[in-house]
Amino acid sequence: MCLSFSATPDPSQEQTQEHEANLKRKETSRDYKASIKGKATGDPTIVASCSDLQKVLPCPHGEASSFYYKRKLSTYNLTFYNMSSQDLQCDMWPEHNFLHADLTR
Repeated sequence: MCLSFSATPDPSQEQTQEHEANLKRKETSRDYKASIKGKATGDPTIVASCSDLQKVLPCPHGEASSFYYKRKLSTYNLTFYNMSSQDLQCDMWPEHNFLHADLTR
């Protein structure tokens, strides 16, 4: 949304208002995350975590353009981070696990 707004040469008043509202929501969200992280750090009964399905990792990977057209398999990386204990867990799996799971339903 921010990139779209910054790429608009002459934004309308409505676009400007929506952009400002989005910036306020972003700041509110960051403040809330910091508040929860502070509570979790001080109280071991509270767990605060973040998760992220990171970008798709193509296999094989290389700089040559021929790799782009020959890649056959994507790998996914789902990351969980415990903000209070700073434990990190990454779960990776290849694309064919999705295909297999969908075919067995």
